[in-house]
Amino acid sequence: MPQFKTELLSVHHIADNTIECLFQKPAEFTYQAGQFCTWVYENQPMNDKRGNRRVMSFASSPTESELKITMRVGPSAYKQSLQHAPQGTPFSIIGPAGKFVLPTDTSKHIVFLAGGVGVTPFRSILKYVLDSKSSYAITMIYSNLCCKTAAYSDELGQYQQEIPNFHFVPTMTSENPEHGWKGETRLINESLLRETVKDIPNSIYMIVGPPGMVEAMITLLQSLNIPKEQILSEKFTGL
Repeated sequence: MPQFKTELLSVHHIADNTIECLFQKPAEFTYQAGQFCTWVYENQPMNDKRGNRRVMSFASSPTESELKITMRVGPSAYKQSLQHAPQGTPFSIIGPAGKFVLPTDTSKHIVFLAGGVGVTPFRSILKYVLDSKSSYAITMIYSNLCCKTAAYSDELGQYQQEIPNFHFVPTMTSENPEHGWKGETRLINESLLRETVKDIPNSIYMIVGPPGMVEAMITLLQSLNIPKEQILSEKFTGL
């Protein structure tokens, strides 16, 4: 698998306990929206048994001039080092890889089911759809505990105004009207799916989130007799 050199441009907090990291895009480096790379921290100042590399999906679109990844901050040496890394810190990226990409058939309705920082590849895909003016019909249900943890929620809401045939449904499962949230609060369940998705049997489902959430979504879809060929999933462990 090809390996490229890059360097860190900036680190920003974009939600509670969540950072977005921008990197230079190496010359001749290409990838598809929704794919991932292995990110190697060349001179990581802190170390532990988890090492100096992580597999992470792109939050950026191939149409953008930089590479972008998004992660929850954690106690590992890698994440603590990256959170405080200065501009210009060298990295290597190995890849790209992954089949979590849009189908070539634009006539199929696509349903995105995202949990927490699992929004990352969906931001990549939707930015690509916007910039390329692709004709996909997409519904996205994005589940978080609360608004403060919902990375890219405002941006995705804006995409609903800019992307034809894109419907965005955020749900904040621990919010309540007393905190100012007037939207959906249910977990992603059958009733929410039936109210949101017009053509459940024939849609393509793309799922990303913590392992428990992904497994629950697959079980839900199986109970609705969705063929496995119509389900794509990735699990984000947060390590």
